[in-house]
Amino acid sequence: MLKRLRGACLGQRWGIEKLSFGRLTQAVIGSIIFVFFINQGSANSDRSIKVIGWGALSGSYADYGVNSRAALIAALEEINLSGGVKLADGAYATIDLIAFEDTKCSEEKSIAVLNNATTSQGILAAFGGTCSSECLGVFQELNRYSQDVGSIDLLAPVLVDTCIRPGLARISDWVFRNVANDIEIYDRFFEWIRENYPEVKTFGGGVELDDPRAYVYHTAVFVQMALRNGFKWVGPVVKGAGPNVKQGMKALQAATVNHNWRKTETDFRSQVIRITKHKPDMILVIGHSRSTCGFVTELRKQNIDVKLIVGFSPVASRESLDRCGQELEGMLVPTTFAEMSSEGKHAAAKVVSHGGVLNHQSAAAWENAFFFLRAAQEAKLMAREDTLLEDRLRLKQALAKTTHMLGLIGPIARDGVGEVIRPYVIVRAVNGQWLVVYDPRS
Repeated sequence: MLKRLRGACLGQRWGIEKLSFGRLTQAVIGSIIFVFFINQGSANSDRSIKVIGWGALSGSYADYGVNSRAALIAALEEINLSGGVKLADGAYATIDLIAFEDTKCSEEKSIAVLNNATTSQGILAAFGGTCSSECLGVFQELNRYSQDVGSIDLLAPVLVDTCIRPGLARISDWVFRNVANDIEIYDRFFEWIRENYPEVKTFGGGVELDDPRAYVYHTAVFVQMALRNGFKWVGPVVKGAGPNVKQGMKALQAATVNHNWRKTETDFRSQVIRITKHKPDMILVIGHSRSTCGFVTELRKQNIDVKLIVGFSPVASRESLDRCGQELEGMLVPTTFAEMSSEGKHAAAKVVSHGGVLNHQSAAAWENAFFFLRAAQEAKLMAREDTLLEDRLRLKQALAKTTHMLGLIGPIARDGVGEVIRPYVIVRAVNGQWLVVYDPRS
């Protein structure tokens, strides 16, 4: 059981507000600071709202689940330090994360965790889900429960931060998914590179073999989006590769098996030689901090001349800079999180203090905590045992009504059924920092 997060009466909180996109400029976004002053009595309240989290804390997807857990814990701590949730009777309740279960991306375990939490543990809502397959199963169950009056006690709002398959949230109106559309982001990213780096014509690259998400994205999305934007693949012959998602994926995986590496790899000499012998102008390095640092360090050691290095979105983090900031110099990465403001810097430091990294995926877990806070206060919860089912419905309705919210780098739009349009930026590693070199909103 995770220890209840309690705190003092004065603190800083990132609010999620309804925004006018036409009037909200980047300068205004950067200047918004949400500070809440809450009376001493509220911070000392013994009332609490129970929530639960789950995700992959072990196995191939552990990087994602561990970071989401740390971000969620850090954000809830921030909320509780500011007093918690204001209830219908004017009292305040802290948010009690009773557990964050390791479901290992198992559909069966995820459903079991939610069912047990709703029927036996008195939770108001749930956070998490790492893999699209487990989210698909949970969302289908929620949809089934919503159509069966006898299953009402199994229903609770679920706020999702990592399951990436587009359209998942439309399965159930009890789901609220704060996940970026990486297909669209990388399409626009390579379009931007084409326009701003006309000297870059060809590309190659490699990926972590033992990270299923990175591996599939590289072979099914990133290569295809680069091809769509006019870049030429140079490397082993890949029959059937083209500009559509998954086009030539299997052939690409077979042809490049010796170009790739594992997360724990320590020697990248052969991969660098195989990839660079074709003299690509641009190299895609699709991995997390440890392996990315290993690859680019070897690239520098071999004194390879390459015009551009592109990284995987989660690599745009403090962790990567701490590992190999000098070797990353010049790398470009599209991401939905960058330390663009004092709020972002503070959030990143808080997540590190809880054993995680705030990045492209885990930033959504932080944001979801504040999304929950806003909806919980608008729902006028009662937070009593006898009002639990009514409180869940009120919360679900409040979540559903929200069409805009403010994330860590700017406004997020929701379409009313849990899907979002998240803002993104392109960052470059410069002198030990990730600097924003392109913001589509500016």
